[in-house]
Amino acid sequence: MQENDRAQLHPSVPSAPIATKCPKRGKVRDREGNHLGKLRRGVWYDPDKNRRGAFVKEDGGVSFYAGEEGDNTRAGYVDRNNNIHTLTHEYVGTIVTARFPWLIIVCLLLAVVTALTCILCAWALSRSENADYAPIIFVTEGDETSWEDTEDLSVFYNQTFGDRVIVPGMSGAYRFRMQNQSPDPLEYSLTFSETNEYGISILYRLKRDGVYIAGEEDYVTAEELSRTDLTVEEESITLFELEWIWAHNDAVDTVAGENEAMYYLHINFLAQVQQDR
Repeated sequence: MQENDRAQLHPSVPSAPIATKCPKRGKVRDREGNHLGKLRRGVWYDPDKNRRGAFVKEDGGVSFYAGEEGDNTRAGYVDRNNNIHTLTHEYVGTIVTARFPWLIIVCLLLAVVTALTCILCAWALSRSENADYAPIIFVTEGDETSWEDTEDLSVFYNQTFGDRVIVPGMSGAYRFRMQNQSPDPLEYSLTFSETNEYGISILYRLKRDGVYIAGEEDYVTAEELSRTDLTVEEESITLFELEWIWAHNDAVDTVAGENEAMYYLHINFLAQVQQDR
């Protein structure tokens, strides 16, 4: 009779074990939305990164064991709505999981910003004894905005989220041009690298004047885009098109979204007067 009375007072608490999935990752919040910590591999850590306990799947339900690893003190359970309760059915918090990684990434503004790490249009004096001037180069975006006039390039611009957010599965292309205003042909290198803490899979292909010079068969990593010993004729323009795609990897993308990941693509130009002129 006592159990029946308790069921009437707590209608959300079933008398049988709850058939719910054991949470592995997410955030814990209270009813007001206050942050109570993070869930990593089924372990709950408070905002100070102290271990509060672990969630374990057993007998068709999910139990919460408080304390350090190896502690067998069962302190609560999780209901079908991912609410955490004590053994006396008192509400503790709610586990918010990333069911759709791309939504988490969007909501947390997974800012994908292209950063230029070196002086745009960097140059070096020719190694030839007769080359006594620095080449004159201008690099501009498709709308003729000079790289020197912008801090962040719009490589990842898309009509859905603009130029600061992309999601897994999205693709696009960025066009830029290099103008050689020197009276001599130039040799130059084009180097790409990335800052990618969580290892999300963004891949590329690169065209020069309509012909692939990297990734012709398939998309490649940023580092594999890099090219040396390229040339451009005097007083001419070379057009580039950088194609990109975010390849799906659910596990990696989920972790990136939960940690509000930032991705940076770095581009470096180095040019000199052609030595055999």
